[in-house]
Amino acid sequence: MPLYLNQDRGSSIVSLTVMSFLAISFKNSLLDS
Repeated sequence: MPLYLNQDRGSSIVSLTVMSFLAISFKNSLLDS
C-alpha cells in the first residue's frame, strides 16, 4: 500500500486539489442561492 501511495503521490495531490476546487465551487453555489 505505501508503495502504491508513493507511486501516485502526484496523482493524489491532483485529486486533493480537484476535490478542494469542487468543494469551494459547491460552497460558492450555496452562497449564491
